[in-house]
Amino acid sequence: MGILSWLGFGRRHLDTAQTGILSPWADTSHLEAVTWAHLLDLPEDTRPVTRLDAMALPAVARGRNLICGQAARLALTAVTPAGPLAEQPGIITQPERFRARALTMAWIVDSLLFHGRAWLLVTERLSTGKPNHVVWAPEHEISWDPHSGQLLAWNQPVPLEDVIRIDGPHEGILTYGRAVLRSARSLARSAARVANNPVPAIDLHQVSGDRMTDKEIDALINRWVKARQGTNGGVSFTNQGIEAKPLTMPIEQLLIAGRQQAEKELAQLLNLPGWAVDAVVTGSSLTYSNVPSRSRELLDYTLQPYLDAITGRLSLDDVLPRGTWATADPAALLATDFATRMAGYKTAIDAGIYTAEQCKAMEANQPTSNAPEIGASA
Repeated sequence: MGILSWLGFGRRHLDTAQTGILSPWADTSHLEAVTWAHLLDLPEDTRPVTRLDAMALPAVARGRNLICGQAARLALTAVTPAGPLAEQPGIITQPERFRARALTMAWIVDSLLFHGRAWLLVTERLSTGKPNHVVWAPEHEISWDPHSGQLLAWNQPVPLEDVIRIDGPHEGILTYGRAVLRSARSLARSAARVANNPVPAIDLHQVSGDRMTDKEIDALINRWVKARQGTNGGVSFTNQGIEAKPLTMPIEQLLIAGRQQAEKELAQLLNLPGWAVDAVVTGSSLTYSNVPSRSRELLDYTLQPYLDAITGRLSLDDVLPRGTWATADPAALLATDFATRMAGYKTAIDAGIYTAEQCKAMEANQPTSNAPEIGASA
């Protein structure tokens, strides 16, 4: 019995607006810890960093969308030593019945990126007992029953045989990158304050008159700050007894350098080159001639560990039959110009490596399962 049945999900529950079971938008991760942190008024740098906090940083959002978007483009294929399976299982071609394969792939990689693991729950099996369709479960919907030790999804127990956990190449950037993320968020908040008060730090210095009381000082500061943030162009007033002194260099100059450094660090956190998140990198430029090499760089040094984690897990005997494994075809990412591709296909066909039908399938970014076996005549 699939998970949708024993969770009691009927047809109406597949409406994402009603249950959110298929929706990745809600993020209640670390909710309890965050609630306690605010109730106890803990310092900002001691509070957990959530996925939403991280995605609020433009460099992280850009990097996440690049990694997940490009990984989702790559077609998965189940193959044997003789070639691709003639009939590809649903878990390879469309893991979730009610979601496009590319979106499922994107959210699996998203989970690996932020949390270091992804959860797939079997909803349908083939006559052989192998999984045919699954549902992706967000990290915040997975928990453990402290009494029974059983895995829970959406607060319902899940048989372990219906759980496919994909472990990523690291423990997730929300775990090992929290210091970098907190620092970048702090800089973003500082930049927002500067935007509301676009002047250097000010010392309101009393130069004459009777010594002001604490109440008068607070009133003066509050009035000054309100004028700085107002709609009147930041105009304020001081009398002959108060002198406004700017302190050090303009803070916005420090923030510009700090945010540029933060963007580089976030790129490193995501294992991306600086150009991938539009970070300012001295001496770099993107031209048409080096786009293919940068695509190769993105695949080899960033995407491949995630792809290996996914295909490796799907290749285990509890998912695919023994002797069958999953592969990810990088052709969509590494495609060159039309003339170069056609020349490559011709060389491969002449050498007997691929058939014409297989080349047509690759050009359409489709699995080559219906094509003749590799090495067969066209």
